[in-house]
Amino acid sequence: MTLEAELSHRIGAWLLRDFGFVRVRVVRGYFGASEQLAMAFSNRIDDARERKDITSADYVGIFGAGVIARCRRSRDSQPVWVVVEVAAHIDEEIIKRAAQSAATLEVVFGEEALPVVAGERIEPLHAARARQIGVAYIDVTERF
Repeated sequence: MTLEAELSHRIGAWLLRDFGFVRVRVVRGYFGASEQLAMAFSNRIDDARERKDITSADYVGIFGAGVIARCRRSRDSQPVWVVVEVAAHIDEEIIKRAAQSAATLEVVFGEEALPVVAGERIEPLHAARARQIGVAYIDVTERF
């Protein structure tokens, strides 16, 4: 099983435990996305591109993301989108991609979006950059 597939399979439990969400629904990923949720999600993204609310690059970025989930925060039950970019080695490009995909989700849905990167390694410089721009990091080596 690839890193992306394994993460997609486990992401719900991690988001519940590590980020304090009370509900997680995967809408895009290798496992866990219901066809109905995935279709509704895709339709909203398609509509946003047709209205030119998002660019073609934003569109491609969303559909290239490893996992996208819609969650609810425990403290106030507000919806939060979570986009997880997955790579064995996390670098600046992966971090920027996660941040951009989260920004795209905020434009399309008008709700908060949390960018996350997940991988086996991240250099201290990249970890600092991720924290600086609000991108969370999941170290998958601690979880498998």
